[in-house]
Amino acid sequence: MEEAIDRRLQRTRDAIRRAFIGLATNRRYEDFGVGDLVAEANIGRSTFYEHYSSKDDVLRALMDGMLGVLSDAASGAVSIEKLTGLLRHFWDNRRLGKVVFGPQLGPTVRRRLGDLIEQRTAFDKAQAAFLAAGQIGLLHSWLTGEVAAEPDAVAAILIGGANP
Repeated sequence: MEEAIDRRLQRTRDAIRRAFIGLATNRRYEDFGVGDLVAEANIGRSTFYEHYSSKDDVLRALMDGMLGVLSDAASGAVSIEKLTGLLRHFWDNRRLGKVVFGPQLGPTVRRRLGDLIEQRTAFDKAQAAFLAAGQIGLLHSWLTGEVAAEPDAVAAILIGGANP
């Protein structure tokens, strides 16, 4: 019985995450809210709040694993293969990546990345904010075509960014 409940909870979270991705891809972040998420996911508002506290919380849940890899890159504590794999994922999903790292969501993502860099490294808050801003800026420029580079070259820059 517990396994059925766990699967049901996972299906609900997946529905919320898919709804978030769909809305974030097609609308400005400021132009949708929890009401839109619950309508798109076809769930009740109370069900949403059993899983997440806000739409920002959904964004954090979607991004934390990937931002963890980027924060490890800030200290050089990630393998080039793992980082390159993440960058290939970003490139394959660059339409969404342009939104996530662009003006709409970029500041929220940058703050979260800065927090993770500060938590996982010896950098202070100002250094972590600087590194996070640089990483997000590079990723956005790369995904929009402003900077042309292969994923392994971008990975090398991200890993070397803290120690030029």
